[in-house]
Amino acid sequence: MATPSLAAQAASRRNGARSKGPKTRNGRKISARNAFKHGLRARSVLDRGELPDWLLDVEAELAAMLRRVDPIQRERLDDFLLACWQVQTVDRLIEEARERLFAGMAAPAGAEPTPAFMAEGNPVAALRELARLHAYRRRFRARRDRCIAQLFRYGLGDVPR
Repeated sequence: MATPSLAAQAASRRNGARSKGPKTRNGRKISARNAFKHGLRARSVLDRGELPDWLLDVEAELAAMLRRVDPIQRERLDDFLLACWQVQTVDRLIEEARERLFAGMAAPAGAEPTPAFMAEGNPVAALRELARLHAYRRRFRARRDRCIAQLFRYGLGDVPR
């Protein structure tokens, strides 16, 4: 590879001196999430403020059914709630993706109905994204089911299955 000319090197230095990234705290906060898509792969910590009311009701019912809620049971219950929240989140994302994909299905009278992703010309990428979301849903549902099985196996004793 040829060495850049002195003029090119000087231009590169000038350009590099201008761009140092975001300066403000808000700008740094925004740029930190540039690559963020959906957060489904991230290690999650249960934030009770994000939980819907129905899930808090489920938590209260399960806590009432457990004989005791020791730290291990609390951890299993939190894992269960997190998995339920993740299932709900991925279901919402799947529904939004389907709506985007098939937005063009309501065609004017006499026109051929065409899914929106066909008009964009990249149906393969759109279908891959849906397949990926469905894989997340299977994984989160399996995790939710394992958590509830552990709760019932180790905490509730003689509960009918």
